[in-house]
Amino acid sequence: MAYIGASPSNGVRRKHTYTATASQTTFSGAGAEGAVLSYRDSNYVDVYRNGVKLGDADYTATSGTSIVLAEGAAVSDIIEIVTYDVFSVADTVSKADGGTFDGNVTMAGTLGVTGETTLSTHLNMGDNDRIKLGDGADLQIYHDGTHSRIIENNATGQFKIQGNNMQLLTSDGLSTYLEGNASTGAVTLYHLSNAPRISTTATGIDVTGTATMDGLTSSQLIESSKTSSNYGAVAEFNAQTSNVKLRIDDLSNNSATERLYITHNTNRDSGTQTADDATLGISSIKFSDGSLTMNTNSSGNNVDKPRLNIANNGDISFYEDTGTTPKLFWDASTERLGIGTTNPSGKFQVDGGRSYFSADSDKFALYLRYNTSTGGVFVGSPSTDTFTVSRSGGQEHLRIDSNGDLLLAKTSSTSSTVGCELNAIGRAMFTRASGLSLVLNRTSSEGTLAEFRYDNNVTAGIAITNGGNILSINGLGSGLGFHKSAGTNIVYPFKNNTTSDNIIDLGSSGVRFDDVYATNGTIQTSDQNEKNTITDSDLGIDFIKRLSPKSYIFNSKTRTHYGLIAQDVETVLTDIGKTGTDFAGFIKSDISEAEDGSEYRYGLRYTEFVAPLIKAVKDQQAIIEDLQARIVALENA
Repeated sequence: MAYIGASPSNGVRRKHTYTATASQTTFSGAGAEGAVLSYRDSNYVDVYRNGVKLGDADYTATSGTSIVLAEGAAVSDIIEIVTYDVFSVADTVSKADGGTFDGNVTMAGTLGVTGETTLSTHLNMGDNDRIKLGDGADLQIYHDGTHSRIIENNATGQFKIQGNNMQLLTSDGLSTYLEGNASTGAVTLYHLSNAPRISTTATGIDVTGTATMDGLTSSQLIESSKTSSNYGAVAEFNAQTSNVKLRIDDLSNNSATERLYITHNTNRDSGTQTADDATLGISSIKFSDGSLTMNTNSSGNNVDKPRLNIANNGDISFYEDTGTTPKLFWDASTERLGIGTTNPSGKFQVDGGRSYFSADSDKFALYLRYNTSTGGVFVGSPSTDTFTVSRSGGQEHLRIDSNGDLLLAKTSSTSSTVGCELNAIGRAMFTRASGLSLVLNRTSSEGTLAEFRYDNNVTAGIAITNGGNILSINGLGSGLGFHKSAGTNIVYPFKNNTTSDNIIDLGSSGVRFDDVYATNGTIQTSDQNEKNTITDSDLGIDFIKRLSPKSYIFNSKTRTHYGLIAQDVETVLTDIGKTGTDFAGFIKSDISEAEDGSEYRYGLRYTEFVAPLIKAVKDQQAIIEDLQARIVALENA
């Protein structure tokens, strides 16, 4: 074996110098020379401290990248580490003579080979590593990790695969997809399990099984047949210009019976034979003098029944179940359709119902009349955006206009026009020159006649109660009832469709009436049976003497009034130790929006002052009588 030096091993010496810190034991990384400390074997490392070589026991060299001192160095000690790397020059293959590599060869660059390359085993390549053929890598073979690919790239010629007998197989080699045979010239396309489906022949293709196509164009005869001793059929398509035809024959019982024949030859009248087994529901189709008739024979009695006839003038007839009378008829010349008649008198006529649809000059689409009388109702659209119903005399009774409004006996949506209308926006209007415009009637039971809602919640209603004698208008918490009986001139407070006693107020401190006109005053309940805690009045002349009558004018009013000021009365009550609860004549209502006492409205019930006035008069009368007695006594003395 060839080598350089005294032995096959050769070395490279490197020095790494470090300046120690206090008690430093580990030295690694780049020294003062800039080289990073690295060694393979502690036998090839020398360590010096301040120029003195250390023994093997003075340090540890096992990691290959650092030296650890057994004793920490002093500050500024110089640690020198000398490493030796070895190499061997041997076991080479001659450039000139060549040779054999016993192991694997790895190359980072490109391997150029002149001459043929022989492999004794596989050529292993990774995903997306390609075999490129051609000067411009025109043909490439590779696996992309998911699919295997053969790509013709930028080639100027054709991509050719040559061979006498060729097959395209499944990966296991057990099934054939495609096969080409040079001896027969056939190319066969297979389905699963080596089942041939399409094979080329000298004259075309041979299809095994059923062919499903979006279309078929042929300039030659297309013929299909299947025969046996008991059954069969033949279909012939002939595209020759002299005799274009479609013929279907029945080969049952070994005899050809023509079932369908379509041809451009007008002298052909075929399909006259009846079918013994009409599984398609059609026993024959006849063409005669340009007309077509389709027959059925569902009973199997060899008697055809016509179902459809298209005449040469365009008339179309559909027959009823017996096949004797057309029940649906299209008259092509008059463009009229009749049901139950072959002579429709309008655009559309239903015999028996006498219904006609028309688009004549009156512009109505439907004309309804009884029997053959001249009167009737027109239903149609006199303009593109309305629908109307009118009598034959022209009087319009109903209209749906372009807004979707339903108008009855009127042609425009206005509240001043007599008639009724229901608007698409949810509004109803009833207008009449005189008399009732709206009637709400319950024929038997009493209850609600009309209901008023907001956001689909009931807010009010109009009802009939008390055996139909009271009409009530009810809100959520209050209402009024109006008695209809003669001599009973009463308006009742109402709640929940029934009379409500001693619950409902008239107005409030924040929403008040102004003037109330009446021939009599109000009547307040003073029944002892409806009172409790009855005692003699403790308010009398002293209370009255404290009150201060005033004259005043209400804001936004002009007349002078005389009375009391509620705040003055509140002061009097406070002075005598009473509150608003102790004296019902004083009213102080919180009218603030938040009801937090930030704003009040004061009021007085003047009738509550009558009792203290009476008590004051009695107190005063007692004083007068006492004084009178004293005067009499003095005069008689």
